[in-house]
Amino acid sequence: MSNYKALVFDVDHSLSTIGGKDKQTEVFGLPAVPWSGSAKELGKKLVGEIIIATKSVEQHPLLGDLGETVTIDFNNKFKKAGVNMLILDTITMLGSQERASITKEAKLETMDMRSWGLYGDTMEKLVNMFSKCNFPVIVTGHVKRKDDEYGRPIEVPDLKGSITEACGRYFDVIAYSKVEKDSSNKSKTFSWIVTADNRYIYAKNRGGHMPSIIPQDLSYILNTYKAHGIHNPKILILGDTGNGKSWSLRTINNNTTTLKEE
Repeated sequence: MSNYKALVFDVDHSLSTIGGKDKQTEVFGLPAVPWSGSAKELGKKLVGEIIIATKSVEQHPLLGDLGETVTIDFNNKFKKAGVNMLILDTITMLGSQERASITKEAKLETMDMRSWGLYGDTMEKLVNMFSKCNFPVIVTGHVKRKDDEYGRPIEVPDLKGSITEACGRYFDVIAYSKVEKDSSNKSKTFSWIVTADNRYIYAKNRGGHMPSIIPQDLSYILNTYKAHGIHNPKILILGDTGNGKSWSLRTINNNTTTLKEE
């Protein structure tokens, strides 16, 4: 089993559920980074101080040059420190901070059409960057509920704008948090739904390597994909507050077997 050392951006300031800096360092190998800036600012920080992009030309035996591809890795400073995972908690709050930044800069009271376009481009650019990383990336987010064309409830990422639908294509695993209480209402079972149905329409596990419902254990996902030759899965965890999103981040190295309410 790999030993992951994660650079964690705590946007929601919810990682106190795990503990203070000492506990976070024990879990992630580093204390989490509190982040109150915009998505655009986070992208600039990643590109300027943390990651490096390598371009290469992919070749096909029959078609020849297929064009340029980009692979992103941690820069030498972070590699030497042993950092091999990126975590963002949560993208929902990051989106909110991005919208606030856009309206403040443009001196708007509410988002206009141009602002929504800028917001969508910035958020998709960031998630696209994550998808090219040569290391595991874990992102958490909240869900919102709406009705489909038949009036049935569905749950979608709470991101606002076009990125709500676009984000799905960039992740290998999209896991919806599910909490079930026992008959006494005293004990809870935490799990993830990773196969789409009529309600959890974005749920997925690319390649179908896992059953429809799995424990809230990130090491299970990471090890399953590694067994299939994928060492850098991109994972999106969705759920309401209190459904184990932040707490489950403790399981990247399988150092906990129980989950509690956030």
